[in-house]
Amino acid sequence: MNERGYLPDLYTYNSLVYACAHKGDIYTARKLLIAMMQRAQQNPSLTPNLATFSNLFLTYSAYKISNQPIKQLKHENNESSHTTLSMSIVDDDNFENNNDNDNDNNIISEEIINNTEGLIETNSNNLLSKYKDHLLAIGSDIYPLLPNPPITQKQILVESTILFKYILSIIEPFDSTSLSTTKFSRITPMLFNSYLSVFEKNAYFHRTLDLYRNVVPKYNIELNGWIFITMLRSCYKHKKIEEAWSIWQDWKTWWETRMNDINNLDELEKLKELRRLGMTKDEEYNIYKEMIHILAR
Repeated sequence: MNERGYLPDLYTYNSLVYACAHKGDIYTARKLLIAMMQRAQQNPSLTPNLATFSNLFLTYSAYKISNQPIKQLKHENNESSHTTLSMSIVDDDNFENNNDNDNDNNIISEEIINNTEGLIETNSNNLLSKYKDHLLAIGSDIYPLLPNPPITQKQILVESTILFKYILSIIEPFDSTSLSTTKFSRITPMLFNSYLSVFEKNAYFHRTLDLYRNVVPKYNIELNGWIFITMLRSCYKHKKIEEAWSIWQDWKTWWETRMNDINNLDELEKLKELRRLGMTKDEEYNIYKEMIHILAR
C-alpha cells in the first residue's frame, strides 16, 4: 500500500490487526501497533483505540506456541534487538498447565503481572517511564511492549498485562467511588473479554477469576454474554464446579435484570440490544451448554 502512495487510516489498521488475530500472528500485529503509535505523533487520528487493543488481545489468545526450539527463537529475537530484560518472571507455580520448558530469566518481574489495580497510573507517561528499562525502546520512544516479541506462554501473558495496564492509564482516570451503577467504564465488554480470553486460552484460571471478580466491579465494566461464556469455559477446563455455580448465579441475576429492561423495547430495538449484550439465542444456548458440560464431567 505504501509503495502506491496509500496511507492506511485507523479503520484499515484495525482491520489488519483483526486479520492477524485469525492467524495468531503476534509479530505482525505488534509491528502494526508500533507503526500506528509512531504515525499518531504526526496524525492523532491514527492513535490506537479500544478496537485496536481488542483485536490485539484476540491475536494473543489465538497465538500457538511454536514447536521451534525455544533457544532458537530466543537467539533470533536477540539478533533483532539488542535490548534484553534482566528480571525474572512470575513463579512457575502461578501458571497451571504451563507449556514452557525454559527457565525464563529475560522477562519483567512478577509485579508487572500481579496486582493489576495497584500498578495503575493516572498518566501513561508515568507507567512507561516506571518500566522503561524493561520495555521496547525505539530511539527516544518507549512502547508498552516487551523488547522482543513474546515466544513463550509466560511472555504472552506478561505482554498482555503490560498492554492492559497501559490502556487503563490512557483512558480518562477512574474514580471507582464515583462510578454509579448506571455509569459504565470506558473499558468496553469486548476489550475486557478479549483480554480475559488471553488468560483463559493459556489455562491460567486463578488470574481469569481474579479479573472477573475484582477488576469488573472496581472499574464497573459492563458484563455481557461472551464474558460469562469465557468464564464458564475456564471453569470447565479446570473442573471448578463451585466457581462455575457462582458464575452461573451471577449470570442468572444479571440476565433477569437485563430482560426486565429489554422487554420494554420494541422488537427491532430488542434484537439490537440482545446482539449488543451477546445474548442472542445462540449465546444463551452456549451458556447453558457450557454449564451442562461442567456438570457432566
